[in-house]
Amino acid sequence: KKIIICLGRFHRNKGIDILLKAMTYISEFDLWIVGSGEEKELYDEIILKYKIKEKVFFYEWTDDISQFLNVSDLLICPSRHEPFGNVIVEAWAHKIPVIVSDTGGPKVMVKHKINGLKFKNEDMFDLLKHIKLLFSKPNLKKKIIQNGFNEFKKNYSENLIIKKYINFFYKVSNRCVE
Repeated sequence: KKIIICLGRFHRNKGIDILLKAMTYISEFDLWIVGSGEEKELYDEIILKYKIKEKVFFYEWTDDISQFLNVSDLLICPSRHEPFGNVIVEAWAHKIPVIVSDTGGPKVMVKHKINGLKFKNEDMFDLLKHIKLLFSKPNLKKKIIQNGFNEFKKNYSENLIIKKYINFFYKVSNRCVE
């Protein structure tokens, strides 16, 4: 089976319940959820209600998230609210396609059908449509992966971020009154 990965706090804002309910319509994927938080009991209830226990797996958060991303086929960020979306950048760096809800930071970061796909916030059926689209169009998937990786290298690579921080600190230190 292919692996969908979802990373983050177990909080209503993260929309993981939407993704769990969508899993009832997806047979060719397992869902790996990495994180922890207050909504875990709700997720367990959804899993029992929708009979998806055999294809949903929970893992504790770790600083070595690459161990999960390296074996995943798709990252889904189903957030209802998301200010930035670090997990999107991490997926791009690992050459994994992303599907995100059209909210906040992900809405700005992801260019639809260019470096990822966007579904209507809280719309499980639109999410399912985009999963099907991604895996039925190999050229689109390849394009999204390559463009996502290019976006990572262009705007979020370690060297670039370090340079930006160094320039910021120089700018701040030059303005400081001694």
